[in-house]
Order: sequence, then structure tokens, then C-alpha cells
Amino acid sequence: MNLRIAAATAAFFVLSATGAERIDIQLNDPAVSRGCPAHVHFTGTIHPYAPGRVTYTFARSDGAHGPELSLDFSRPEAKPISYDWQLGGQYSGWAQLVILSPNHEQTAKRAFRVNCP
Repeated sequence: MNLRIAAATAAFFVLSATGAERIDIQLNDPAVSRGCPAHVHFTGTIHPYAPGRVTYTFARSDGAHGPELSLDFSRPEAKPISYDWQLGGQYSGWAQLVILSPNHEQTAKRAFRVNCP
């Protein structure tokens, strides 16, 4: 099986309308399993610099979105997030982390290729 993974890790700084809230988000390059169907595993972090709830999802190249998820932060800290996608056959695609609230921001797309015989 031929697998190709492309893209770099990125962090984004988000400011609210008041300029008071900053959120760092990161989505790493995916890990793709060697079996078929292939298992594509994305990891990253969400780090708000103020307490509160952060709601997020994952957008995908096929037009679908992952479930809407939330993390509650009692203090400024980074928390890990992950997303899994299972695919068979040949597919070139991407996923990206999308923050829905308290601000709207997204990471760069993390590309991958699956080539199952």
C-alpha cells in the first residue's frame, strides 16, 4: 500500500471582538495505518488563555463534519483532541480542526493519501 502524508503543524491565535480571549489551536499531520481499510488518526491541542467552554468540530474533504464536541477549561491549559477517519480504496483527502465558539477559527488542512488495493 502506498501512503503519503503532507502538511506542517500550525498554531493559530484567536482574538475575540473585545481582544481579550486568545486560543491556540494545533492539528498535527495524521497517522495512517497500513491495513485496509486504512485508519487515519488526527491529533492536536486546544489551549484557551481564559476559563470557559470551547466548542469544536472537524471538517473533511468529502464535505462531512465530525460531531460537535466541547471541552470545559477551568484554567488556561492545553488539552489534547483527536479525530479518526476510516477509509478503503484510493482516496486523497484532508481534515481540519474548526473552533465554533467562543470564536471561529480553523487550522490549516492536514492532507493524506490512502491507496488500498
